[in-house]
Amino acid sequence: RILSWSEDETLRLWSPDGILLSTLQGHTGSVNGALHLSDGRILSWSEDETLRLWSSVGVPLSTLEGHTGAVNSALSLPNGRILSWSRGKTLRLWTSDGALLGTLEGHTGSVSGAIPLPHGRILSWSRDKTLRLWSSDGAPLAILAGHIDSPKGASLSDGRILSWSFAETLPWSVEKTLRIWSPEGVLLTTFEGHTDSVEGALPLSDGRILSWSKDETLRLWSPDGVPLITPDGQDDSVEGAVPLPDGRILSWSGEKTLCLWSAEGALLATLEGHTDAINGTLPLPDGRILSWSWDETLRLWSPEGAPTATLRGHTHWVNGALPLPNGRILSWSWDETLRLWSPEGSPVATLKGHADSINGALRL
Repeated sequence: RILSWSEDETLRLWSPDGILLSTLQGHTGSVNGALHLSDGRILSWSEDETLRLWSSVGVPLSTLEGHTGAVNSALSLPNGRILSWSRGKTLRLWTSDGALLGTLEGHTGSVSGAIPLPHGRILSWSRDKTLRLWSSDGAPLAILAGHIDSPKGASLSDGRILSWSFAETLPWSVEKTLRIWSPEGVLLTTFEGHTDSVEGALPLSDGRILSWSKDETLRLWSPDGVPLITPDGQDDSVEGAVPLPDGRILSWSGEKTLCLWSAEGALLATLEGHTDAINGTLPLPDGRILSWSWDETLRLWSPEGAPTATLRGHTHWVNGALPLPNGRILSWSWDETLRLWSPEGSPVATLKGHADSINGALRL
């Protein structure tokens, strides 16, 4: 089945063939996101400052109240608890049934994100320019300060923490560095090289670190932040990058192109065809690449980057896409529809029912 959520304050359940099964009503603001929990239940969160738990078929179970700002996101922790965070500057811990366990206070700006760390600890980051470490029960452990813009964080395989920051609001101070911290939150190294705002970073499976920037480059670093190589060939601000299962790297820029790189950073192919900014990409299980754009299309590319199909039908920006088990592709858009496509990119069905832009979808 498929679950979607929208600015229209609802979630909707669809059959694998796109038949509407039920509408989950209760939120009084735009639904910002949803999770499929391990026991089959659904968790959603909204601009209305609440989270809601639903049964696997969309029956309302409980409302998680307490946040004092729109709920930005949430995740299910390994111990079964739920962690949520909001524009109200706090994070909250809940039992699996939605009972409030604690409020994590300390940030002085909207909490932008959080991840679980080894040993049950939690890392959060905020527009207050800090990251914070918390115990599994939400007790404050450390403040990771020093960034001059809104930070983000990631966990390295050995327990250390990677962070970077990017300019979200004017005036842009444009920090150009990445940082590595000990598991306890002590700054170990600051590494420099980018000449404009760092847009993102991630650890690769071999321990190296990949970063990308508005300076039109990607950079590969050693696990300790030593510069290794700067792949050359992207022609505008690099907006995103993902590692492919075979070790290659896929990146995309503000100039409507994608680039395929070897694991060592050599340019293999430039994927051209989109006529507006690229919103996202997805490596498919069969090795092909899917991309989508503000040009209202999705595009399929061979594993080597050759164009194979253009998926046309949406009448507004494409917001996202995901693969389905039968090889089909699901996409959603500001045009208030989801669309099903065959593995080859032919239209199969249009899922109509939402009354506003669709913010996301997932497969149950």
